[in-house]
Amino acid sequence: MDVGGHGRHSGAGYTSPTYLTGYLKAFAGGNGTSPIGDYAWYVGNSITTHPVGKTLANELGLYDMSGNVMEWCWDWYNAYPGGALASNTNEGRGAASGTQRVVRGGSWYDAADLVTVAYRTSFYPFYSDDGFGFSVVRN
Repeated sequence: MDVGGHGRHSGAGYTSPTYLTGYLKAFAGGNGTSPIGDYAWYVGNSITTHPVGKTLANELGLYDMSGNVMEWCWDWYNAYPGGALASNTNEGRGAASGTQRVVRGGSWYDAADLVTVAYRTSFYPFYSDDGFGFSVVRN
C-alpha cells in the first residue's frame, strides 16, 4: 500500500516492523512543535466539518486522521487488557463481538485533548452525528 507517496513502512516513529511512537502523538502529523490547526479541525479552529485535504497530511500522507470527523472503526469496543498488544494476536485484534463500535480521532467540535491519535471511545452502531464519518481504505 502506498498512500500519497508515503508507504506504511516509513515516516516518523517507524521502527521495523511497527510504528512505536505514533500512539503517543498529540495528533496525526504532529511532531511536538507543529500547531494542531495545521493538521486537524477541532473546536479551536472550526464550527463545522470540512472537505478532506484542507489541512496538512500526516507523516503517512493521510489527511484528517485527527479532528474533522471521528472515524468509525470496524472493531467492537472493549477495554484494553494490560500490557503491550500485538495486532496479530486475539487480544490485539479486539473484541470478537459486542454492542458498541470503536470511534477514534476526535471531531471538529472536540477540544484539542480529544483530537489525538490515542483517543478512543465507543457508540452504538446506529448512532448518527455530523461529527462522525469513516474512511474508505483499500489494501
